Amino acid sequence: MTEPARAMEPGEASVTVLIAEGDADKAERISRMLESDARIARIYAERACDLGSLLGMLSAGSADAIILDPDLPDSMGLATIAAVTSAAPSSAVIVVSDRENEHMAVDAIRLGAQDFIPTTRADRYTLCRSIRRAVERKRLQEYQAMSARTLDILNRDGF
Repeated sequence: MTEPARAMEPGEASVTVLIAEGDADKAERISRMLESDARIARIYAERACDLGSLLGMLSAGSADAIILDPDLPDSMGLATIAAVTSAAPSSAVIVVSDRENEHMAVDAIRLGAQDFIPTTRADRYTLCRSIRRAVERKRLQEYQAMSARTLDILNRDGF
């Protein structure tokens, strides 16, 4: 059986982050926050200004993490989150929203997001910590799913 990917150590891993944000100034602020954190080495951040652009980027390749504003010009709220988590099941989705709504936060997690951060609390430390933890959780979830599939095959074949 394959060993799980080793935990992401501070300063050692490159992380591909897609920022889905309709507001160019907010997207730039988030990008600067990520670039200034030495605990996440080599951040490759790209911006999608709407859901259509984000889905196009995801069809061309995956991302380790997606910073997602659920209220994009062409999609709103939980529908945005559902579309992204469905299109990028291997990516850690972190919702950063102007809405400080606990019900939406819980629903976002139920739809597959790894975290929900109100914009008013999205500082460099919180955002970068969330990315590191979300990427690691996603890696572990994928490893557990792969292990379960392997065990099912072995049990089915009588091993």
